[in-house]
Amino acid sequence: MGFIHILNEAVKILCKDPNFIIFTLLTSLPLFFSLFMYEGLYAHTITKAAKILHHDYKLTCLFCHQFETLDVVEKLIGQVSHNFVLLLILHLGIFHLLELLNTVATVNSASSIYAGDKGLNLKDMFIKHLCDSRFKGPLITSIYGLLLSFLLSMGLLSPSLYMYMTAEYVTFMVLFLLLFVALLTKYLEWSTIWEMGTLISVLEEKDGDVALVVSAYFSRGNRISGILLMLFFLVWRFSLRLVGLFFGWNGGGTKILFIVLYIALLCLGNVFKWVAFLVYYSECRKGRSEKEVSASGEGEAISV
Repeated sequence: MGFIHILNEAVKILCKDPNFIIFTLLTSLPLFFSLFMYEGLYAHTITKAAKILHHDYKLTCLFCHQFETLDVVEKLIGQVSHNFVLLLILHLGIFHLLELLNTVATVNSASSIYAGDKGLNLKDMFIKHLCDSRFKGPLITSIYGLLLSFLLSMGLLSPSLYMYMTAEYVTFMVLFLLLFVALLTKYLEWSTIWEMGTLISVLEEKDGDVALVVSAYFSRGNRISGILLMLFFLVWRFSLRLVGLFFGWNGGGTKILFIVLYIALLCLGNVFKWVAFLVYYSECRKGRSEKEVSASGEGEAISV
């Protein structure tokens, strides 16, 4: 099943049962409210950093001086680094835990609908979520993924800064751009593995490195669809944050209606992502089983 078909199946699951929509809305409320604090601080920090870059660039161009990139980087570190540290603490603490709880609820209910279970009302979904959900395994696996994601994000940050600092030298900038694209591709590929590993921990009694190894095994041969899925949801989140940056730049970032809509779309994207990964995981597992059956059948034919 290709990328487009996976998205189509995910949409069908979302629209198949109205109780599932209500359930995901209710279970997304804690994440929704936590995002007010997190995304508000994030938008403020990015807007402040962008205005520092814009102001210094205009000032140096006005007086016809060379744009001192090292001075600007030093100013950015001095004025916005404390906000980034606070964002990191919030992400590793409150936000990550609430996002994981929302993920477990979404995957459990969506898996029942995708398996063809009928007659699950809202009460049944909550009982299933409270009684049958696994939290320890997904938490351990998600921490593995979080650490790997942090290390790769730092790796992506380095060529980004070097591209900015060597903007006047085309050759060096192109080299760092190629390095950035290569790292981004690997980031998307490995993100597919650890996201599906978290999903496996929700559905099965596997966690940590075992879930990641199983995820890598199942996704082998179908990584392109996973990379496209990760790219799609990365662009979704990045596009929303660009809109947030635009409103913050023009002084409209404090409008309540915009904030509510912005965070609601982020929560919707999170639910849709996990439903899509559920379909992706099911197809990868089915494809791997078919290959194993085919390989065993060929082996028996040869032995005969």
